[in-house]
Amino acid sequence: MPMRYWSLHTSLERSVLGRSVLARALRVGLPAVLSFALPEPARADDRVQECIGEHVEAQLLRKQGRWIEARDHLLECSLPTCPALVREECSALTREIDSGLPSIILRALDADGRPTNEPLVSIDGATELIPLDGRPVSLDPGEHQIRFEHPEDGSRDVTLVLAESEHDRSVLADFRPIEDRGGAPSERRWPSTVMLVSGGVAAAALGSFTFFALSGRSVQSELERCQPACENRAEIDRMRSRYAIADVSLGVALVSIGIGAYAWTQHPSASTSGAAPSASRGGVRLHPIATSDGAGIWATGEF
Repeated sequence: MPMRYWSLHTSLERSVLGRSVLARALRVGLPAVLSFALPEPARADDRVQECIGEHVEAQLLRKQGRWIEARDHLLECSLPTCPALVREECSALTREIDSGLPSIILRALDADGRPTNEPLVSIDGATELIPLDGRPVSLDPGEHQIRFEHPEDGSRDVTLVLAESEHDRSVLADFRPIEDRGGAPSERRWPSTVMLVSGGVAAAALGSFTFFALSGRSVQSELERCQPACENRAEIDRMRSRYAIADVSLGVALVSIGIGAYAWTQHPSASTSGAAPSASRGGVRLHPIATSDGAGIWATGEF
């Protein structure tokens, strides 16, 4: 009997002790487990306020023209941890900014006029240098200062103003000497070529005009001397044809001079920065000529 009583007593003590330890474990551990499994109300409310704050800040930045910063805030409030209504609004604004955000493509020409990717680019004074890899670079709408740094040919600064939805605008840095710029080689050559060709045509046409006008005048003088005795129809036709050729030659000369004058205005050396064109430099001058036999126009030009 004493041994059996001791065993039963020991078993009861162990059972009570086990229930006590289990109850204490549940009382201490369950709240800790639930704190990780379920969000606290205060913590959820804080996150909602953060999402709303990101949305408000993004709209303010967008109104200030700082679209790229605004997009970063919108990406934050588009996360799954934000309320559905806020996520939808932020996602819609993100799409609007992406469609209207301007972008540029950076290009450069070396000292020989060949495309090069050696320069590095700094935008708006940023210390981060961008390589010329042909990919679009997104920028906020508005004015920007872009500096191209070439390892051998120095630097070139470009100022530009970007409009909303202006995508893939080409920005070129030209490292050629100033006198060789004025565009691509073919663009620089065409004014000179046109000036030479039109000048040659004008000179030939003026020569033709002079010859046939004098020749026609000579035939006319012969006919006037022998009047009224001579009525040579062939000579009259010859005089008229000479005058007709002279008139056509004068017209060709005037058109050629006009084309040459236009080409001269397009030539890189035709104007200087900040200087008004001189009245005595270049241009076309038309001089009316009146004689007893008729009237005409004499054109002179300097190129």
